[in-house]
Amino acid sequence: KKEKVSVLDPKVAKSVGILLRSGMPEINVVKESLISMKFFDEERLQKLITNLPSADDKKQIKIRQEQEKKNPDGNVDSINWAPPEKFFVMLGSIPMLPQRLNCWMFSLQLDEMINSITTELTIIQRACVEIQNEDRLKMLISAILAFGNYMNGGKKGKERADGFDIALLPKVRGTKTSDKKSNLLQFIVQQCMKRDPDFREVKKDFPNLMETNNTPEMDEAKGSMMKIVNNFKSRQKESERVVKNMITDAGVSDNFQNVMTKFFEENKTRVEGVEKLYSKAEKSFHDVVIFFGDGQTKPKKMPKSLDFFKVFRTFMEQVFAALPKPERKRGAKITSKMSFDKKAQAKGMAGIINAIKVKSQSPKGGRKVKFSKLLKHSPIKLDGKSNPVSPGSLGSKKLKNSKKKSKNLADKLDIGQIGTRRKSLVGSLKKRTPPRP
Repeated sequence: KKEKVSVLDPKVAKSVGILLRSGMPEINVVKESLISMKFFDEERLQKLITNLPSADDKKQIKIRQEQEKKNPDGNVDSINWAPPEKFFVMLGSIPMLPQRLNCWMFSLQLDEMINSITTELTIIQRACVEIQNEDRLKMLISAILAFGNYMNGGKKGKERADGFDIALLPKVRGTKTSDKKSNLLQFIVQQCMKRDPDFREVKKDFPNLMETNNTPEMDEAKGSMMKIVNNFKSRQKESERVVKNMITDAGVSDNFQNVMTKFFEENKTRVEGVEKLYSKAEKSFHDVVIFFGDGQTKPKKMPKSLDFFKVFRTFMEQVFAALPKPERKRGAKITSKMSFDKKAQAKGMAGIINAIKVKSQSPKGGRKVKFSKLLKHSPIKLDGKSNPVSPGSLGSKKLKNSKKKSKNLADKLDIGQIGTRRKSLVGSLKKRTPPRP
């Protein structure tokens, strides 16, 4: 027997040998599968692409083949190649193999790429709409602005601010009551609950905003979108060149043209849809930033989307945490010690149930406490005679000497009406309406 001919670098030969032993079929079957575009999934195809022969590998094989041709009885096909070299010789017999494999791999990956970027862009776009349009967020911001102006009463020019920087939102709860048991955000949430009996539903108003921590930066999303669009176009051009070099003498039908033509026709509209979705998400983000801006934000100086969403996401998480727990109705406990008179037992289960109802309505069964009575014991006073809210992120001094005192702070709040002096919700505290003459 002739000795196996080995010309490849030992490391390359070892890597290819591992590939051939990792569930790869016979070399001739591999060739048929590559031409008919069968058998290979994304994982197997990626391993094959990683182990394609380099220019140096091809050169070493060609040198050995030229040496064989110089022999009088030389026959290139009779060279007894070692398995790695034999595998590379087979791959070299398929024209434009790297281009074939790249197009095939792209067709296997595109679906996941489109689904991923579509999900991310949809979350970003919808989160922008939630932030800009949800009424309960407007109610909260309106209350913060009203309280900030009230707490700054007596400070010339500071009690009539038209807005504030959104970076302040997560800092509102840092303003504590005098006894340190509550904070400004908790009090504002309580006031909002009085105006809106269904205010607890605020937890359901921002499903997409809460998911923005799993989304990429807008610039990164744009890069992913452009990668899909550009690769789709380049792979389509590559496939057209491969079609001009179809294999006709391999004993198996070359299925490349049928598979790739169908792929590009079916996915052209989907790729165009990704472009449109990005444009929609980009516009929504631009609009919401301008809406909450100070009138000086320019498109080229947009804030980072992740930082922008984090401000509102953190604030809403604080609002959720500030919601008081629902009051539980106390009733009679059913225990083995409960006894019923003979008349109740004689009436069967209906009589026993009626007896339980009677017990639950008795003074021992529990009592209802009105929420309005709890407010009377709140450390935050609403009579305007004292201001137990300590100076915090909103900034304030006690209003003991203030000339502008209100008998009822809650009456002065116009919760739900935001930015009456300007269209933008939030501006800068530096820009204030001048004091009235």
